[in-house]
Amino acid sequence: LKIAGVLSSPTEASSPETILLNEIEAAGSPQNTLQNRREGWAKTVLLACFLSPSSVSKELSEFLDKGFVWSGGWEETFKALTSPSLIVSPLVSELVFRPQSQQVRSWAEDVAKWPFQRVIPAHFGIAQRSGPKEFLRAFAFLDEADASYENTTPKSMLSIPGTLMEDYSILQSIANAAFGKKTGA
Repeated sequence: LKIAGVLSSPTEASSPETILLNEIEAAGSPQNTLQNRREGWAKTVLLACFLSPSSVSKELSEFLDKGFVWSGGWEETFKALTSPSLIVSPLVSELVFRPQSQQVRSWAEDVAKWPFQRVIPAHFGIAQRSGPKEFLRAFAFLDEADASYENTTPKSMLSIPGTLMEDYSILQSIANAAFGKKTGA
């Protein structure tokens, strides 16, 4: 299970050097400030969840010259990721769960029959008071029974409300290559 609860700031255990790597731009290395660490953390989370969010340049020559080049908009996507609700990482939703959507939906419904009051996320966050209703809400992106792997995924089928369809484009391309345009079985 890859349920997550994303923290809005890095923890004390987070290496500043690692999270500052995603803040490096043409101007050189950023200073080790709280703001730069927070931005580096946010961008690291976006890369981990989407591989290549829409706000990152896809130009190889630009990457080789400057590292990751970020445009505006990443802040809104990160804000959606850090909502207080449980989420399924886009990487997992698109490449693991959506290809077998009916089985995953059935499994989630079975788990939701249990009388639990807390979910312990696999990544990012801490245990959250969440019951079966909140757990099922994290899998709402599977509610469309025949979700295809085309870049025309309806916005209601995104695994994280408030994110952009464009953020999922690389993941959907990988899913298309791996699974074709078949639907969840």
